[in-house]
Amino acid sequence: MNTDPNAWPTPKQFFSVTWPWVAGTVMMLFDSVACKFASTSDFKYLCTGALNDDLKATVSLCILAAPAEHSAPFVKAISETGALARINEIVHIYKSLPRDQHDETLTNACVIAAKAAADPSLRAQALPLQDFLWMMPSGSPQLYTAYGAEGVAHLWMDSSEALLAGNGVGLAAEHAAGSLAPSNYFNFVTIELASRLLNRCAPRRH
Repeated sequence: MNTDPNAWPTPKQFFSVTWPWVAGTVMMLFDSVACKFASTSDFKYLCTGALNDDLKATVSLCILAAPAEHSAPFVKAISETGALARINEIVHIYKSLPRDQHDETLTNACVIAAKAAADPSLRAQALPLQDFLWMMPSGSPQLYTAYGAEGVAHLWMDSSEALLAGNGVGLAAEHAAGSLAPSNYFNFVTIELASRLLNRCAPRRH
């Protein structure tokens, strides 16, 4: 392995980094591909053996997150392997770390967690509302903040006391008022989802 941080990656290193993203994107674009993949032994391995390995979990989540974001049946297939418990555990592990140590592994876990919360039949296995509020810290949004807002939007009506106790309305208002300057245009999705959450909460507040 080339340890020089300024060196170009070798073809093998480049392939190792890009193939999970390519595989996940193909399944994201074609729901039929995702559903077919969900019936394979490779999918089961990603949701069990790979996901339970601390090193392989990053690749597993990278492959699973993209199709999960766009396919409810794919998320249900993930749950049927028992993988949601491990995904919730990964989120909790990252909660014990400073936010500047969070990476795409956590973001991908948050994607799947939010989609599980969106399905009423999976909510018994999903993260509680407090964990999604944690994904919406005050200040600059994280890459996973949009999925925190999405999870809260699905759960808050059943956990209104937890929403108020966790300052959920205040956090939604703060992120909805975020800046859309070119330097942080990636915040657009966070702002949009936080605005929708705030609008849903408004009638209840009256």
